[in-house]
Amino acid sequence: MSSKIGKGKSGKFPFAKTFAESNLHLDLKLLRIFRKRMGWNAFEAAERIGMGKFTFCRWEKGENLPPFLRFREICRAFQLDPFEICDLLKFELIPKAILRKFRAACEKDGKKPLDAVIEFMRVYSEIEK
Repeated sequence: MSSKIGKGKSGKFPFAKTFAESNLHLDLKLLRIFRKRMGWNAFEAAERIGMGKFTFCRWEKGENLPPFLRFREICRAFQLDPFEICDLLKFELIPKAILRKFRAACEKDGKKPLDAVIEFMRVYSEIEK
């Protein structure tokens, strides 16, 4: 019995729609939030990631999933901190309440969360020596 994986009658892979709809690995609604936070329209966001506007729009709508190889460009373009990356990946690193407090403390101190994490890691690595 041979098992073939190929395109269905619609010309698309049979599992692609189900996979994109189930959206198991990415919270694609966050892409729009990140884009608006940067003050960009869809064309500007797509350009900064290095792709077409229509492809980006399909990602935002959850119609298609970004390929894993584009993930780094997405994180860099939107200047995501480690916690936002975890949110995008639907991975809860720490409880949301603690994360809100951390972000509020960063805002109060005038620091970006990523800078605060980097500073913590630098100090921690010096202590461990």
